[in-house]
Amino acid sequence: MLTHQTVPNGTGAFFDPFQALKGLAPSFSPFGTKSGRFPIIRFAFNSYIGTYVLMSSVEIERVQTGVRLEKRLLKVLKAVAELKDMSVGDLLEGIVLHAFEGKAAFTRDTLKEIEQLKAIYGLTLTAEDSHNLKERS
Repeated sequence: MLTHQTVPNGTGAFFDPFQALKGLAPSFSPFGTKSGRFPIIRFAFNSYIGTYVLMSSVEIERVQTGVRLEKRLLKVLKAVAELKDMSVGDLLEGIVLHAFEGKAAFTRDTLKEIEQLKAIYGLTLTAEDSHNLKERS
């Protein structure tokens, strides 16, 4: 689903991100390019700087799962999800989809926040530990 919002530009008027699309190549469509990729429009004015990403939605079917995770790891995941205003499931989906494509799932700023959360919750596990975890009996 394509969303269209106007945002205040500091002068009492509103900035319409779709106005930025005018004058682009005739093959451009705000609903995607011929390659299926969606453009990123960067804009800045007065005190607001942001990125407006045109996105489509993909219909999926979710299933309930009973995944078991290390206690402190789950606490950090919940805290990150809360910071990003999303569910733990949405966060995990994003992490996995990024990992499947060999991409980083988090920005540098988010990684700094994760380091702080790991310290708060006492999470010392690293990627090297992932295949050596043994559950207490």
